[in-house]
This record gives sequence, C-alpha cells and structure tokens, in this order.
Amino acid sequence: MNSAIPLSPTYSGTIVRLNNASIHKYYLPYQDIEWDEPQNRIDLDDSAWSDEESVFIARTDWYRRQTQRVRNELGLRISVDAARLGVLFENILTRGLLQFARQLPSGSAEYRYVMHEAIEECHHSMMFQEFINRSGVTPSPEDRRARLFGNFIARMAGFFPELFFMFVLGGEAPIDHAQRERLRKSKSLPPLLRQIMQIHTTEEARHIHFAEYYLREHVPRLNWFRKTLLSLITPVVFSVMASMMMRISDSAARAFDIPADVMKQAYDENPDYHQMVKESFRSVIEMCQELGLTRGVSERLWRFLAT
Repeated sequence: MNSAIPLSPTYSGTIVRLNNASIHKYYLPYQDIEWDEPQNRIDLDDSAWSDEESVFIARTDWYRRQTQRVRNELGLRISVDAARLGVLFENILTRGLLQFARQLPSGSAEYRYVMHEAIEECHHSMMFQEFINRSGVTPSPEDRRARLFGNFIARMAGFFPELFFMFVLGGEAPIDHAQRERLRKSKSLPPLLRQIMQIHTTEEARHIHFAEYYLREHVPRLNWFRKTLLSLITPVVFSVMASMMMRISDSAARAFDIPADVMKQAYDENPDYHQMVKESFRSVIEMCQELGLTRGVSERLWRFLAT
C-alpha cells in the first residue's frame, strides 16, 4: 500500500501539526453546546431561522409571497436537511476512515491522525442529530441511491484511498464554503445554529487540510490507470456533492409546494448560485491542476460541470 513508502518531511510534519491541533483544539457536543439554555431554544416565531441573506430561494417572487411563518419553517427545514445530510456524510467518512486505518502498516504516521478525525466525525454526527431531534422537524428521507453510493465509497477507502479522500473533499469543501459564507454574511443566525456551524468549520478545516496533503503526497505515486480514473471521477463526484450540499432537497421542495420553475430560477438560472459553486470548486481544481488531474477529457468535464 502507498503508506508503506517513506513519507516526505513536509507531509510528515503536517501530520504532526494536525495531531497536536486535534489534542489541543477540539469540541465535545454535549459539553461545549448548552442545548437547554433559553437562547438555544428553537422557536419558529424567530425570523432568524429564515436566514434570507444566505437562502437562494429567498430571491424569488414565490418566496416574497410567503408569510414570515412559512419562511421560518422553510429555513429551519433547510437547516435540518443539511444536518441530516451531514449525519449521512459523517457516517460514510467514519466508516471509510476506519477501513483506511485498519490497513495502514504498523507505525504509520497517518494512523493516529485518522483516528482523531474519525472521533471528531462521530462528535459531529451526534451534534447534528441532537439538533435534528430538538428541531421537531422530520428531515427528508435518506435517498437509497445515496446510501448505496456511500457504502461503495466507504469500502473504496481500503483499496483506492486516493478516490476516497477526493470524495472527502467533494463533500467537505462545498459545505465548508457554504457555512463560512453564511457565518460571514448572515447577521441574524440563531445562536444554536451559529455555534454548530462554528464548531463544524473549525474542525473540518483540519480534515480538509489532511485530505489535500494526503492527495498531494500519494497521487503522484499512482500508476497511469488509477490516475486517469481518478481524474475522470473527481469532477463528477464534486459536482454531485456540491449540488447535494447547496440546494434545497426535492423532498423539502415538495413539502412546501415550491414550483419547479421557482427552483430553476433559484438555482439553475441564478448566476450567484453558480458563482458559489465555482468558488467551492476553486481550491480542489487548483490542487488537481498541480497533480496533473485536469488534462484532456477531465479538463472538459470540470468546465462542463462547473457551469
């Protein structure tokens, strides 16, 4: 396996720093969030749940015709669905990380950090699920195709870890970008949601950092076939994940009777949405360019899927 090859000093030093950060800067969802405090109570009369600065659907005439209560309910549903997707994604990551760690050679520098990350992902799952439980909202059901795809990706960590960690970036980079934008732009986020997002983005920064450094270390060692396969799958995975993370779910659209043409206006025909997707792609594309993964057909795929 790639991990048996001596690691570069830069990569080894990065792992040491990430391990130290995981020891000294971490969060426990049932200690660091005061769930029962009055300011963290979920109140549908609180207009902060609509979060209109960050919701693309808020820029449509359909949305403007809705009562404030409906806007609040939709905003909460969007946040609950994001948390539900987070639980699913963290589950896939945790299973994949454990599968990856299980096959690392004894004494591997990566083992300790990967176990730190798996623990943090479990904490995130508990945090997201607690938010869902307290919301009183039934989230959108898990898509069977997403579950099957998740099982495939988790197993992939054992025999094609480069593809697994590209999937990690495909899920973490878009949601990290979206959450940082909400934290930056939204002046009236509910305190509970703000704290959840702050905890998540703080720890996810380490996870993204490790995935990027892992890929920079190991992708150049791949044979031609695996590298070509990775270059073709990556833009597809990233495009699908960005859409899942940044759009209102079909289930939520049906629950609120949002017409198809309104969804099209909010997303497909919205230049601001496409710009946000491109921004979430940016660092991954730059990394892929450095690794020689954006040539020929792959380059055309990136251009097509990022528009």
